[in-house]
Amino acid sequence: MEGKRIGIVHRYGGFFADRKLENRFQGEQIDMFIHGHTHQLRNEKKGEVYYLNPGPFPKSMLIINLEKGEEIEIVKL
Repeated sequence: MEGKRIGIVHRYGGFFADRKLENRFQGEQIDMFIHGHTHQLRNEKKGEVYYLNPGPFPKSMLIINLEKGEEIEIVKL
């Protein structure tokens, strides 16, 4: 989308979650990892890579606007 490579999975959480995400998409140049499972809202950037979790639906969600760069809005419902 808009020239970005996005890795999306529902699983993974806990202590080694980021490493599991990175291993799942090994060899790919990923700009954003979006994951669920933990139901914990997350909007974190490590280096040039975003790690995102929309949180506990229906209490929160993320809106990612790639047309405006990498604008990420957290919406609490």
